[in-house]
Amino acid sequence: MNPTLSRLGLLGSRLGLLGALMATSACHSKPPESPREGAEPEAAYDTTLPSREEFPELVLNLLTSPADAQRARSDVIRVVQYQLTRAADLYAKGQEEAAASATLGALLLLRDGDNQRVALRGHEATLLNAANGAARLGDSGQATALYRLALMHGSDATMSEPQEHLRAIADFDERTARSFPLSRAGEKARHELLAAVRDGSQDQYTRAETSLIAWIQMALEMNQEPPRNVDEHTQREHALEEYRALRSGGLAMLALAVRQGDPKRALDALDRNGLKRALPSQVRSDVLLAAAGESAGYVELYRLFDAARRAEVGEAGLPRPILDAAVFWSAVLAARNSDGDIDEVLPLAISLVEVGISEAAARLLSHISAKNLSTEGLSFCLTILGRGLFDHARAGMLEEAEQVYAEMKPLLLLARTPKFQGIEPSPSKITRVLAEAEVRAGRLKLALPLLLEIVAETPSPNVHLELAAIYRQAGRRDRALEAIDRAVQLAQAEGQLYTEAVAETERFEIEQEQGRLDEAAASLRRALERILTVRSLDLPVLSRAAIERQLARILEHYGDRDGVRRAYERALTESRGVSFELTATLTEMARASVTMADLELGRSALRSGVELGIESEGLLYLALWQLIVERTKSVPSNGLPVQVLEASGDLRGWLRGLRGWGLGRITGPELVRLADTKVEEVEGIFYTAILAPPEQRLPALQKVASSEAIGLVEVQIARALTEAKGVYQLPAEVKLP
Repeated sequence: MNPTLSRLGLLGSRLGLLGALMATSACHSKPPESPREGAEPEAAYDTTLPSREEFPELVLNLLTSPADAQRARSDVIRVVQYQLTRAADLYAKGQEEAAASATLGALLLLRDGDNQRVALRGHEATLLNAANGAARLGDSGQATALYRLALMHGSDATMSEPQEHLRAIADFDERTARSFPLSRAGEKARHELLAAVRDGSQDQYTRAETSLIAWIQMALEMNQEPPRNVDEHTQREHALEEYRALRSGGLAMLALAVRQGDPKRALDALDRNGLKRALPSQVRSDVLLAAAGESAGYVELYRLFDAARRAEVGEAGLPRPILDAAVFWSAVLAARNSDGDIDEVLPLAISLVEVGISEAAARLLSHISAKNLSTEGLSFCLTILGRGLFDHARAGMLEEAEQVYAEMKPLLLLARTPKFQGIEPSPSKITRVLAEAEVRAGRLKLALPLLLEIVAETPSPNVHLELAAIYRQAGRRDRALEAIDRAVQLAQAEGQLYTEAVAETERFEIEQEQGRLDEAAASLRRALERILTVRSLDLPVLSRAAIERQLARILEHYGDRDGVRRAYERALTESRGVSFELTATLTEMARASVTMADLELGRSALRSGVELGIESEGLLYLALWQLIVERTKSVPSNGLPVQVLEASGDLRGWLRGLRGWGLGRITGPELVRLADTKVEEVEGIFYTAILAPPEQRLPALQKVASSEAIGLVEVQIARALTEAKGVYQLPAEVKLP
């Protein structure tokens, strides 16, 4: 094992989105500048928004390379504006987690008022969205900083909302303030500290530093003279706050200074106020090493803050955002002072992925020399970037995901050499992440070569089934059947009866489309035999819920309504307690209710979804599909779909439009006009068509059924409603559960 990888604890480091982004041109050991009295005119800056292709290099140059002050200030503004523009798009699409990461992280770049004034102009709505998100999480410190920034840079027309929120936060803080002086000092210190994470101005730094010093000093004084004549609750409150101040106050001061790019400033402030012992001697040594420009010192600080955030010590610890910020800045400073050693740049790559700048992380790691990479090191690089690729794809950022993949190619080529044979994650697994994202986005022409590359390298029955689905949708049914033949061969060789059952079901559907009803009946029978066999084996490696769902799908083709219902009831029982299984089962139940016109099945799905508390997005579709069946059958609604839709006011982006259609607030054509992507457009056409008069309904649903958005359940429904079907009898000797 690489000793530094082990010592850093990187293999266990979290790769979730954090509220920190990248460092400013101050990522060296100079103290923060005070705001200048005469701010430079905006024309002094280059504020051109970088292109997607330019962005990764601009980020890396900003973080790792020295530059003249004027150029660096311009680069900071360009990166911030790019991130805030990206965040605005993500907020509009309802991708709030990714949007908040980009927004809040971008603010860490801003230090002096001149940068802030120019960079934030025009982004008040994004700041408000981020502030509202922080407020919903109960983070008054960050919410206050964000509302202040929105207020500072907004117009008169936009000032009322942040003012109202600031008053509400102040009122709440006043009502809930603790009575004990040390507790109030601690609350103030944490509030100002969190604000300093988002507001990098000199004024905010001073407020946070002053509050932290006062908090630590008060704790020391009370440690010498504990409060007398107080009740048990106050004693406990005092003891906890004192412990927190003495345990983490010095670390908080250091984190604040690292956020400003100057860890030594924390030592100076602590020493100046007689608090030299607030930091352990080893930490002080690491700070001095870092202040001397040694990357190893910053790596040790990275380890310190990363260990602190992973410890999750609850009330006694520091707020997570300040640790996230300190982790990121330590990583940036380690890379900036490095000579390119992998152990000194890996922390920055991790941090870039954590904050959604994976394309820059991929470029950073792709420049590492092959001779410097061990198998463990390359595996870790692929793991980091694979996660970044996945996160971009999950947020609908397909171009950025493709960019990450393109930047990774040197590492993927290296992983395919004999030296790294058997490495995990394999290049095929990384490629499949992008391929599946392209399929979900309806970009089948881009997905096809990726899947062909995977099966050439690592044959897999499931990937051959994905190829079959693409060929089928392209009208190349013979090629689709060839892919299914290969999937069955591989599944049989590996003893995968469940996968074989799925493949035979797909074969049945294609043969039915071709009008080959005898062959289709044989394929459907084989599918039924395989799924009943695997069901009887009770193998622990297989999902019982998935087996029952596949049985239900097969029985649907046989027209066995009672058998379908029983299978879904068993699948629902097996799904309880596993959220993704539960959502999959309820979605399949609701889909079958539309294709079979089985209102009771659809109502059962929605009722169970409400009772079991699945997420709003899943409930939205269950409610829409129940409404469709009720209206198609001209049956009065039981009222639950409308209740669910009315309660889903938190939905954003496209989902909000679907909710509006379900509530009758927008028409089908209006819904289609809201679509931003090919997949959303197909969805819009489906919902416009499904309740249209028959002469309009059939051609529109046929268009949906033949679209490339094969990841949509609506495409499956449209296919089932428009294609000719045979009549198939259940084998007499088969006994169903």
